[in-house]
Amino acid sequence: MRGLVIIAALIIFIGGYFILGSDKISNYIEQYSIDKIKDPDLEKITYYNIKYMDLTGKYDRAIELIDKFRLRYDGSPPEEMADVMIMQADMYEAKLNPGKTREILSDYMEKFPGAKNINDVRTRLLELK
Repeated sequence: MRGLVIIAALIIFIGGYFILGSDKISNYIEQYSIDKIKDPDLEKITYYNIKYMDLTGKYDRAIELIDKFRLRYDGSPPEEMADVMIMQADMYEAKLNPGKTREILSDYMEKFPGAKNINDVRTRLLELK
């Protein structure tokens, strides 16, 4: 029984570190990736770092990473760009910023007019106006 308590405490401690310390971990991942990794792996790691920040609810950090991602890959959007833009719109909506949400969704519609979810994006944009 004591062993289970110790294991549970370790799991809680490690889980807490990955959530509460996620900003530090994300910064480390970003710096290490930029220094040591090249595209296309850098693109994937950045994408997963954004997903990590979204998962932990660190929207400001995720938006910062998304802005960098969009600047870096804007000329020829990677596969993940559409997903990243929708995540960014969701984050701004969660932060109660409908103006930025509309801006992102409008940009999405311009960049991905043939996307599968374009009707959903159009509907969402109309709801925000």
